[in-house]
Amino acid sequence: MKWSLRAVCLSLGVLATLACRTPADRLPSSSPTLAVPGNHQRLLSEQSPYLRQHADNAVDWYPWGDEAFAKAKAENKPIFLSVGYSTCHWCHVMEEESFLNPVVGAYLNERFVPIKVDRETRPDIDRLYMQFLVATTGSGGWPMSVFLTPDAQPFYAGTYFPQPAKYGRAAFLEVLEKVSEQWGINSAAIKGDASKFTQELQDSQLQKGNSDLPSMASVERAVKTWQGAFDVEWGGFNGAPKFPQAPVLECLLAHARTHPNSGTEKMVFKTLEAMAKGGIHDQLGGGFHRYSTDATWTVPHFEKMLTDQALLLRLYARAFAWTGQEIFREAAQSTVSYLDRRMRLPNGGLASAEDADSAEPENPSKHSEGAFYVWTLKEIEEVLGGGEELAPVLKAFGATEKGNATGDQSGELSGKNVLLEADTKIWNQETLRQAREKLLSARDQRPRPARDEKVLAGWNAMAAASLAESGRLMSESAWIQRAREILETIEGSMVVDGRLRRSLFEGKADGEAFAQDYAELIAAYLALYAAEARPDDLERAVHWQSQLEDRFADSKGGGYFETEADHGLLYRDKELNDGALWSANSRAAVNLVTLYRLTGQESYRTTLEGLLRSVGAALKDRPENLPGILLAVDLWNGEEESVVLVGDQERWWTVISQGYHPQRVAHWLKSDVEREALAPLVGYLKELPMKNAAYVCQNFTCGLPITSLDGLRERFPAKARPQK
Repeated sequence: MKWSLRAVCLSLGVLATLACRTPADRLPSSSPTLAVPGNHQRLLSEQSPYLRQHADNAVDWYPWGDEAFAKAKAENKPIFLSVGYSTCHWCHVMEEESFLNPVVGAYLNERFVPIKVDRETRPDIDRLYMQFLVATTGSGGWPMSVFLTPDAQPFYAGTYFPQPAKYGRAAFLEVLEKVSEQWGINSAAIKGDASKFTQELQDSQLQKGNSDLPSMASVERAVKTWQGAFDVEWGGFNGAPKFPQAPVLECLLAHARTHPNSGTEKMVFKTLEAMAKGGIHDQLGGGFHRYSTDATWTVPHFEKMLTDQALLLRLYARAFAWTGQEIFREAAQSTVSYLDRRMRLPNGGLASAEDADSAEPENPSKHSEGAFYVWTLKEIEEVLGGGEELAPVLKAFGATEKGNATGDQSGELSGKNVLLEADTKIWNQETLRQAREKLLSARDQRPRPARDEKVLAGWNAMAAASLAESGRLMSESAWIQRAREILETIEGSMVVDGRLRRSLFEGKADGEAFAQDYAELIAAYLALYAAEARPDDLERAVHWQSQLEDRFADSKGGGYFETEADHGLLYRDKELNDGALWSANSRAAVNLVTLYRLTGQESYRTTLEGLLRSVGAALKDRPENLPGILLAVDLWNGEEESVVLVGDQERWWTVISQGYHPQRVAHWLKSDVEREALAPLVGYLKELPMKNAAYVCQNFTCGLPITSLDGLRERFPAKARPQK
């Protein structure tokens, strides 16, 4: 379902001409002169760092809740909903220009009921109104600015509005005046149109199922689309701005395993290599920035998100396990190092993000994007000194006197360099290591970007899954233990009365978790089980899967709603498309493949096939939007590989669990203790004799035992061995 912007303009009349006029028509209006009220403290009691950041604004913000909507209804005022997050650059800009502006704040407080929402703690609210924004404007982003009726129905939306007018965008104050004017004249008509729009949005969420299971034809269509969009020179897809698109890369890499002659792994390896060498990869401190503003991965948007680290770590570990290439190993290790050094919290969890903005070293009163990360040539020379080695050092990092951040459209990075791995073959690697250490030490003296210290259940579970799998693939047992610690934090601090909570901040767990949180937690336990084969990990995965079913399953249409039945929003959303993250349904589909192949329980097969049938229409329309679902289809149609190791043989387990093999699941029965623990979940294991042997099974029937380590190695040869 899509609306054209023109249709919305016609429906909303004069109000929408603000968006429909050419930029030359958007002139700032006169400023009101209203007093600023004194109550700005509601947000201080909220468990979101982002909301607390706005507590001292000139805007008298309300958190999402009954108080705000009761006021809007009682006074018949429209609601201004602002959705953002703590490390969002343009959110900071809009706050500085408008929300701290007493004139703008006074107008908002007088004519509207302003509500602030953190998209990371309330992704359900964000997703619902983002659907309206994208449907009416063709694109989305943050900050998201949406005008609602007192019944929470949207009628006008945008993203960043400047104050005053610039970048071809209307001034925020002008937008407010036009909205207020039209509300006063046409509030009844606006409410009627908003109600119709809301119904259309709700109807669009009703998936038209397909009686047949999706076939590999959908996967092949998507692969062709991705091949057509692939940048053969720089990797990634399409042009600038360029995002990693980790779900797509995961699907392509798995497809190369299930279809060895497809060659899709080359697209993944090219992209990962280019990113590892580019400015999107922090060449000094490790980890990856949010996305690249150019097509060459040179100048990033400097925000660092936990989710990007988690998804890219997994990909680099898989690439190293496949190829043995050092560049992939280093990228994975530097990412884990970054997580431990900068994102690890005293409570055992991981922080959500680091900001893109920070104080400029030479002007601490001024904040700008990338200030912590970029270098002038003079700054590099001051740290490393002159001499013969300086020129090759500068060449290696791609640094020039003019600066390499030429793709920066704002001009803030003029004359600055983003460090790259431009050429490291021309000089001694020890010299390179020393230069990195000196530059990192100097950079650590700069004012650091702010860190969002809330622990999000799903994001931490995602990181735990990646650490567990990467530790297995790269023989890093400490990473597996770190994954276990994260899950202990989730279970110990974020489960209240048996219910998973979304967020943990300052020792308090808050907010009901969403389907995505549950799905990621299940995936984390499955990754731990693949690494160490502890029965209690499989038991926890089964437990949380039952919770996901009870709270979120669509018994009629298949799949999972994002929120529970008592969600309190306009309608219950069911997200299918994957963006930067996997949707709950995508993650659940892959989990169900694994759960069925591990346990043989028919309920998992039935649930999985119902989910896949429910997305038939979406796959028929644009399969490339659902890479996670396609991965599940690919795995489900591929040949399974189940292995059971009987006996306390650690070297045997290493052979079985090594390498990236998405079709392989394995059990390890060290003793009768594991057999008894697994018996309620995996019935066919009771039939295997207790002796030192490995069994390859299909359809839960096992073949003849493999009784020697050499025989096991012959059956499961290593593709690439970890290199220390």
